[in-house]
Amino acid sequence: MGCKRIRFRLFASIVLTVAALVCPRVDAATTALKSLDTSKWIQARAQRAEENSQWLQAAGFYEQLLARNRSSAEFRQHYQNCLRRAQQLRRQQDVSYRQQVGSLSLDNALKVYAEVLTKLQHAYVDKDKVTFPLMFREGVRELENGLSDPSFCRIHLPQVDADTIREFREQVLAPLHAVEGLRREEIQTRVRALALSAKTALGLHPSLLVVELASGACAGLDEYTHYLTPGQLVESDALSRGELVGVGIDLAPDEQRPVVESVLHASPAEAVGIRTGDRLLRIDDRTDLTTENATDLLKGELDTVVELELTGPGHKPRIVKLKRQALSLPSVSEPRFIDEHLGIGYVQIAGFQESTVQEVDNALAKLEATGMRALVLDLRGNMGGLFDVAVQVAERFLSSGIIAFTRGQSDESNLTYRARPMSILTVPLVVLIDSDTASSAEMLAGALKDNHRGTLVGQPTFGKGSIQKIRKLQSVPAAIRMTVAKFYSPQGHPYADVGVLPDISVERSAAVKDLDRDPQVQSALDVARRLVMVH
Repeated sequence: MGCKRIRFRLFASIVLTVAALVCPRVDAATTALKSLDTSKWIQARAQRAEENSQWLQAAGFYEQLLARNRSSAEFRQHYQNCLRRAQQLRRQQDVSYRQQVGSLSLDNALKVYAEVLTKLQHAYVDKDKVTFPLMFREGVRELENGLSDPSFCRIHLPQVDADTIREFREQVLAPLHAVEGLRREEIQTRVRALALSAKTALGLHPSLLVVELASGACAGLDEYTHYLTPGQLVESDALSRGELVGVGIDLAPDEQRPVVESVLHASPAEAVGIRTGDRLLRIDDRTDLTTENATDLLKGELDTVVELELTGPGHKPRIVKLKRQALSLPSVSEPRFIDEHLGIGYVQIAGFQESTVQEVDNALAKLEATGMRALVLDLRGNMGGLFDVAVQVAERFLSSGIIAFTRGQSDESNLTYRARPMSILTVPLVVLIDSDTASSAEMLAGALKDNHRGTLVGQPTFGKGSIQKIRKLQSVPAAIRMTVAKFYSPQGHPYADVGVLPDISVERSAAVKDLDRDPQVQSALDVARRLVMVH
């Protein structure tokens, strides 16, 4: 499933986004480089990953740099470009996408292109970004990215030499950036001509070129807007329900091989003894494994079998066969008390999916039934998910007041969310946040803070501040994941590039997984104890 902060996964993308949500892990090389400035070291790793076309890893490093310097236009540009390249590579490796574009006629592909541009024009949050010339230019850039990427060329142009591809980029694509003032009909004519030209010069399937232009029109808007292939659309729908077909392995990048970062309980991977720290050597007949392609190779149809060769620390390589199953992904942790004497409960929300409200209600009911007097709500690592679901969770803690404002192009994106009178939790509340708390999760944290309902402990949140909706296409079984609105705190403050600041700032060691040794949890516990004593 990939890198937690930006992998194309459950709660961040519903990018998968995006991807979102720990990134490239710090390995033994860190020790040797301790004398270097940390930011310079991270930047060097990011640049090396870019040079090696390891787009998802590079984006993870740039995300860390942005957390240190949110105002850096250079880091943000690199971050967005790496996410865009990772998404394009994932699209090309998607069998459902290749089958779709391979079966489309040129006329039908042009209908897809026209529909994508129309949907973007009518619903994207920033109307100034969705002019036809700008969207066409970003499509051309997508083609340039693809034709300069060895993986793209191996998949689609295996018999075409590099000089011919470079000549096409320079002589045909480069002049197409000058499209100011062109109307929609003129651009549509240029798209058709370009598709036929690429077929003649390169043998590139015309429909692939057209859909790549449409994908680029999406990807050029922001890092959260992109074209969803048929497979990604099915996956996204399942993830919003908390479901996934797979083997239950979560991977993290590593210098040598993808490494198992976590194993889902009651999954096929757990059943055969796969553990955290195991390193993947082979998936079926593929040994050229990166985190990105390994994540995709582990997916597949229900009940199909995948063979893995892997090795653990101090163990010889072993081979296991796993049958892909429908996995249930809970979004709320099992509730527990972190101070039984004072009745201080703890629950973590990993993201917001269709089942989250019921999961939260069940967790709170269990804690209340056993004498809870205060709650520590952990939103760390929560990259968001379904915005309306997060609003409903906020209503479990707020009896009145504004939860959030949203602003976009359409009337349905310009809303004021207010808490409704209902049965709510009234015990003192402490909320844990960190730099991986994003989107809907920081909306919840901000609502609780502005309404003076909870004390926030930890680190500033990510600062995403935008809402994405999936708009299905009529012309093909695919969709656009599109930014339709920005959201603001109850006091009218933006979240984008700002985030939510904690009331009590506490650093956290990434290596600490035990709540009893986690400095942020212990700080939150101290606050909760004081609140219980005066409540």
